[in-house]
Amino acid sequence: MKKNILQFILLFVITGQILSCQTVKSTITDKSISEQDNFIPFLLPIDTEQALYDEIKTLFSDKVKLGVTFQFTSTGAIDVYINVFRKGYDRGHTLTNRKIFINDTFYPLVFEVDDTFFAVAKGGFPIWNVSRTDPENKRNDIVTEEKIPSLEERKKLRAIYQRSNVINHNTPIFQIDLEGNIINQ
Repeated sequence: MKKNILQFILLFVITGQILSCQTVKSTITDKSISEQDNFIPFLLPIDTEQALYDEIKTLFSDKVKLGVTFQFTSTGAIDVYINVFRKGYDRGHTLTNRKIFINDTFYPLVFEVDDTFFAVAKGGFPIWNVSRTDPENKRNDIVTEEKIPSLEERKKLRAIYQRSNVINHNTPIFQIDLEGNIINQ
């Protein structure tokens, strides 16, 4: 009986502790990041950040914008690329919510897999390019943007839906492991 009373008291105390817990709202104290910035910051180990910063210093000018791409390899490593944009960022680097912090600046970060599964949305609905043979000239295809139909329709019409493939023509600056350490430079 005494044991049951102790168990009941213990349960009451634990339950009270759990119910009285409150969520603590964190605030941003760093003035370089405003409350409007809604992104995922990435930090690399210091030696990796320094190597990336050294490369950025050689490419940087007021006339270009820089972005970073991570390509995950089949060996479990990550190839790191720096992308140089002369006329503003491409769509992927503009829309990404990932930013990598290098020295004192955030740069847009995309994963190569983003290009693999990327789709355009218009009016809140995904759009794909549809390719059909031109009836007047059988050698030409007519490519139009259309709303993506249901899964069943796409299975039937699989051949006419095209995915764009993006090829990275740059050489990776270096390769890092999953902890961010340089393994191949």
